[in-house]
Amino acid sequence: MNFRMGILLVCGLMVFIGLPGLGLAEEPPGIVVWKLQANEGVKDADVNLISNFVTNQVAKYSGATVISEADIHTILKGEETRQQCGAENSSCVAEIGAALGVPEAVSGDIGKIGDFWMLNLRRINVRSATVVARSSRNIEGSVNELMRSLPGAVAELFDLEAGSSPKTAELPTTGVLIVRSEPQGADVLIDGRWVGGSPLEKSFKVGEHKLGVSIRGYKSQERMVSVLPGETTELVFELERIPPGRLYVKSDPSGANLFLDGDEKGKTPFKHKADVGEYNLELKLDGYKTATESVSIKSKETTRLSLTLERDYPMNPYKKYGYVTFFTGVGLVAFGGLATGMSSMKADDYNKATTSGGMEDTKDAGESWMGAAYAGYAIGGALMVTGVVLWALSPGDQKWWEDHQLSAGPTSDGSGGVVSFGGRW
Repeated sequence: MNFRMGILLVCGLMVFIGLPGLGLAEEPPGIVVWKLQANEGVKDADVNLISNFVTNQVAKYSGATVISEADIHTILKGEETRQQCGAENSSCVAEIGAALGVPEAVSGDIGKIGDFWMLNLRRINVRSATVVARSSRNIEGSVNELMRSLPGAVAELFDLEAGSSPKTAELPTTGVLIVRSEPQGADVLIDGRWVGGSPLEKSFKVGEHKLGVSIRGYKSQERMVSVLPGETTELVFELERIPPGRLYVKSDPSGANLFLDGDEKGKTPFKHKADVGEYNLELKLDGYKTATESVSIKSKETTRLSLTLERDYPMNPYKKYGYVTFFTGVGLVAFGGLATGMSSMKADDYNKATTSGGMEDTKDAGESWMGAAYAGYAIGGALMVTGVVLWALSPGDQKWWEDHQLSAGPTSDGSGGVVSFGGRW
């Protein structure tokens, strides 16, 4: 027991400070596989071969990281420890596994009587010091037959059938890219497809990708980046500014509001620096139609543009009143149709009435609805005709407003001021 406690102290110390090359302090292995104990009729050389094969099979079928007794032999003196524990001493094996910081251990023994190999494997829960699975096989034949049977014996420890596909760790199919740029707000493209603006943090398919970053006024940059499974890769782009150009815009009339890609920049005449790139330019002025133009700004060059704004003439009164009267007439004609229906219903009620008073009431109501129907048809029809005539006779909007210009201004009569209005009809 003193020997075992010494081994455990050594194990605990090595786990605490970290075992170089094995990474025990950083990421403990999932399963320790001990060298099989050799019983009667088994040579040491065969035990070493069989134990190594068992270790490989445990790695396949468990899907966990495996450390063998041979890996830790120089630290734990595994052969002496195994002999000290004995073949069936699961508690001892569990204590050593716990000192190593692993959740499970695999141990066993092998012997030979005549032509039969007798193999016993145990899968031990280190924390509870209990055997969670056993596999016992009696194999007749040479060591070759034994080796053929080992995968099935190990698979049984992990509740798998012999010959089934080994467990494999499934790697994530995506990784995370973090893209930052100076200045911020740059467009980020992956394999030529826009994926957002910087700063960006997003998952992408594992593999090589072409990453592009661009923003107006700066030189674009491209890099090849590897997206690693389940990992985060961060890239920072320092974009180089392109010397700006200048934009000079004048309009007739002047004073129009100038917009570049929807952002208001000032009034015409406009002369200012602008970042290199393509823009959609708009000029807006009350009483005039919006003028649009595509403009290209080049580095260290002045782009000049002169636009004449087209007067925006509102609908003239003739046409406006034509719309009002026509659709009002449509509404009255529709009312006439409704009134006709109500009059018909009252006529039915009159025929069904059983008293003179009821007949008189329904007759009066029917006559009232019929009068309303006639009025709706007559007035509505007249308004519709009036609307059509106004449409037909109304001059063009531009011509009407040019012929009916209004003017207003203050004048002085020597003792005060007068505001006068003038126009032509």
